[in-house]
Amino acid sequence: MTGPDLHEQLRAERAQARLVLDSLLDPHVILETVRVDGRIVDFVYAAANEAACLYNGMSQSELIGSRLLSLLPGHDEAGLIDAYARVIETGEPLLIDDLPYQPAIEATAGWFDVRAVKIGDSISYTWRDVSERHRAQEAVATSERRYRLLAENVSDTVMHSDGGLILWVSPALTATLGWQPEDWIGHDFTEFAHPDAIARLAEMQRARAEGQATVTRLRALAVDGTYHWVETHAKPYLDDEAQQIGSVTSFRLVDTEVAAEQAIRESEARYRLLAENGSDVVYQLDSGGLFTWVSPAVTEALGWLPADLVGRPPIDLLHPEDRDQVYRQRQAFLEGQVLPTLSLRYRNVGGEYRWMSTRTRPLHDDRGAMVGAVVGLRDVTAERAAQDELAYRAFHDPLTGLHNRAWVLDMLDADLRAAERRGARLGVMFIDLDNFKVVNDSLGHIAGDDVLATIAQRVSAVLRPDDRIGRFGGDEFVVVVPDVAEAHELEVIAERLSSAIALEMTVDQHRIVPTASIGIAVSTPASTSESLLRDTDSALFRAKGAGRARWHFFDEEMHAQAVSRLTIEDELRRAIDEHQFVVHYQPIVRLSDTAVVGHEALVRWNHPTRGLLHPGDFLSVAEDSGLIVDLGHQVLQQVCELIATNPDLPGPISVNKSPLQIARPGWRDLFVDVLQRHSVDPSRIVIELTETAVLDVLELTRDDLLHVRDLGVGIHMDDFGTGFSSISLLRDLPVTGIKLDRSFTSLLTVEDSPPNVLAAGLAGLAEGLHLQSIAEGVETEEQAVILLAQGWTHGQGWLYGRPEPVPARASLPELARASAG
Repeated sequence: MTGPDLHEQLRAERAQARLVLDSLLDPHVILETVRVDGRIVDFVYAAANEAACLYNGMSQSELIGSRLLSLLPGHDEAGLIDAYARVIETGEPLLIDDLPYQPAIEATAGWFDVRAVKIGDSISYTWRDVSERHRAQEAVATSERRYRLLAENVSDTVMHSDGGLILWVSPALTATLGWQPEDWIGHDFTEFAHPDAIARLAEMQRARAEGQATVTRLRALAVDGTYHWVETHAKPYLDDEAQQIGSVTSFRLVDTEVAAEQAIRESEARYRLLAENGSDVVYQLDSGGLFTWVSPAVTEALGWLPADLVGRPPIDLLHPEDRDQVYRQRQAFLEGQVLPTLSLRYRNVGGEYRWMSTRTRPLHDDRGAMVGAVVGLRDVTAERAAQDELAYRAFHDPLTGLHNRAWVLDMLDADLRAAERRGARLGVMFIDLDNFKVVNDSLGHIAGDDVLATIAQRVSAVLRPDDRIGRFGGDEFVVVVPDVAEAHELEVIAERLSSAIALEMTVDQHRIVPTASIGIAVSTPASTSESLLRDTDSALFRAKGAGRARWHFFDEEMHAQAVSRLTIEDELRRAIDEHQFVVHYQPIVRLSDTAVVGHEALVRWNHPTRGLLHPGDFLSVAEDSGLIVDLGHQVLQQVCELIATNPDLPGPISVNKSPLQIARPGWRDLFVDVLQRHSVDPSRIVIELTETAVLDVLELTRDDLLHVRDLGVGIHMDDFGTGFSSISLLRDLPVTGIKLDRSFTSLLTVEDSPPNVLAAGLAGLAEGLHLQSIAEGVETEEQAVILLAQGWTHGQGWLYGRPEPVPARASLPELARASAG
C-alpha cells in the first residue's frame, strides 16, 4: 500500500474511531502523558467525544490540546493523576465505582464510576455520573438505619420472624420480659407463649399467610418464669415484588390494662347486683332511646314489672309537661354534654305521677362510641312536696294565707314594668288597722290573729279578680289595683274595703267593730315600688292624723313634705356627726314656794342655715329614721357633763327617752356607762317616758327600767292621762312620778269642771301611790293655784321659765328680784 493510500486508510480509521467515540453516551477522552524529567506530571486531551465536550462545556477544538489539570484541578487533589500514571506504568486498568469527586472548588460534588486503560503512552478514560444512584442507595441505607434505630429504641418490642423462627428482636425485649435478644433469635415464638395461646397463635399464623394483619392479647413467658399479658400487632413482611418473606410483630406489656378491665368487669357485676337489689330505680337505654334493662326496684317505686317496660321508650311514662324538657336535654346529651340532675314526673302503674330525681350518664362501647345511656331514678315526691311548701311559705303569710311582703315587692315591680309598657297607671292602697294593739293587749295575740285572718278574708272577698292583695306585716295590708283609668275607681274600692273591714265581729265573746286607715297612691312613669309604697305610707299617715277610719290620697303637698323629711333626715345625720345639737333646760318648781327643784332637758338643733330649731321641726323625722337613738345619746352626754361640772345644780335633770331608744338591746348598759364615765350619781337623772310610746315595748323594757330604778334613777310617766292604759302602767312599771299633760292644765277653771275633776283625781292617785306629781304647761298664776289646791306638788311651764341654755338655780321670787335689780 502506497503512502497516500496508507494515509487515507488511517484517516478513515480515525474518522470511524471518532464516530464510535461520539456514539458513546458516557464521556470518553484520550489523554496523552506530559512528562518532566521522565515523570508524568499532567495529561493533555488528545481526543474527546461529544459527551466529554458537553460535560466540560467546551467544543472539541477547545478541549483537545488542553491540559487536564488546568481544566480539572480537582484531579490532583483526588489523587487521580497518580492513579492514571500507574495505569501507564503498570499497564493495569483503573476500575473505580462510586468515586466521590469535586471537579473544582465552585463545582458541585458528585459520585462517578471511572474506567481507564493504557493505549501506548496514553490512556483511554471513561467516566459515568452515578450521583443519583448513590443518593438513592444512601437513602435506602439511611432509612434502614433509621428504622433499625427506631425498632431498637421504642418501648414496644419488635421482632422479625420467618416461617415461625425469630430472625431479629429489638433490645426492648429485655425491659419487657427480661430476656436478651439472642435468647429468642432462632427460636419459635410459641416457645415463649402460654400454653392456652398456642392454638390462637397458629390461627394468627394462618391469617398472616393469607396477607392479613392480626392483633391479639396473650400471656408471654418472662425470664423469671412468670407470665405477663402482652398485646401483639403482627403483619406480613413483603419484598419488593410483594412476596411474603416473613412477618414483623410488635408487642407491649398490658398487665395494667388487663387488670383494670377485669376490675371494670367485676365493678359492673357489683353494679348490676346493687342495681338489681337497691331501692333506686336504674334502667338502660339503647341508642334508639328504648328500655333494654330495668332494675327490679321499679316495681316498688312505680308498680311496673321490668318486663312491662323493656322495648318501650321512657317518654311514655313522663308527664306531658316534662316531655319538652327531656327532648331538649336529649339533644344536648347526644352532643356530649353532661346533663344536670333533673326532677321529672313518672307515671306509676296506677296512673298517678311521682316526682323522680333523674341522673343520666352515657353508655359507651369498647371503642368509645356512645351506644345508649344509664339512668338512675330516686323518688323525691316527699322532698318535692316539702320544697313546694317552703316555696309557698317564702311568698305567703301563714296566718292569713295571703301573699307576703316579699311577694308584694316583687309583684309590684313586675306590675309597674307592665303598666309602663302598656302606658297604664297602677293604684296602690296601704291598709292599716286602727288601734289593733288594743285588741292584742286586751284579748291576747290569739284573738288578734283571728281578727287579722277575718279581715284578710273580708278584704279578699270584695276585690276584683285582677286586684292583688298581700299582708305587708303586722296589721298592714297592701292592695295593688292594675290599669287605673281615673281616681274614682280607687275611691270606690277604698269605700268597699272600709265597709267590709268595719263589719262587726265577735272574738272570745267580745264584740269588735274594726276600722282601718287607708293611704292611696297612683303610679307615674317615674314610680318605683319603693317610691310608690312611700307615697301610700305618707297618705296613710295623713289619714290617721285626720282621725282614722278613713282613706286619703297622696298629693303633691305630701310629696313636698316627704322630700322635706328626706332632706331633714340627711341633715340630721350630718348634724349628729358634727354635734350641732344643744340642750336647753326648763325649770321644774315646787308649787308651794316656787323653788327650783329640777329641770327637764329639751334638745335644740343649732342648724347652720336655719338657726335654732325646736323639736317639733325635726323630732318626728329622727324617730322615724331611728336617728333618735344617737341624738338621745348626745343629749345624755351633755346633761351628764353639765351635772359633773355643776354639782350644786338644784334637783335632778329629766331626759326624754323614746321607745326606740329603750327597746334597743344594750341601751341600759350604755346609759349606765355614760353616768359612770362622768361620775354622775344616778339619782341626779330622771327618765321621762310617754305612756302611749312605752306600751309598744313594755315587755322588752320592764327589766331594764327596774334595773336603772334600783340604781336610783327616777322614772316619770310623761303626758299622763292621754293614753289608754295609764293606770295599768303605774302597776307594771317602776314609776316614781307622773306628769300631767298640758291639755288638762290648759282646761282648768276656777269653777268645777270635768278637767278639774280628772286633774284632781290624778293628783290623788299620785299621792296615794307616793309618786311625785308634776303638772306641765303652767302658764298662769290661776292655774298654779288650782293645781296646788288639787294636790299637785310640782309645776313646769312658762310661768316659771322658758327653756334656756343655762339652768335656773334660784326660786321664782329670787329670779324676779334679780331681774328687778
